[in-house]
Amino acid sequence: MVFVGSDKGFIGVGEWDKNDYYLLLATLKTTIYKILNYFT
Repeated sequence: MVFVGSDKGFIGVGEWDKNDYYLLLATLKTTIYKILNYFT
């Protein structure tokens, strides 16, 4: 997983896997939909 606690903090973006990007996008979409549904 990307968000691992280490001496460097977060792992550099260059070291991210494609799956990490897809997971991040899916999480953002879900969060946005939840927020929009909450206010409407």
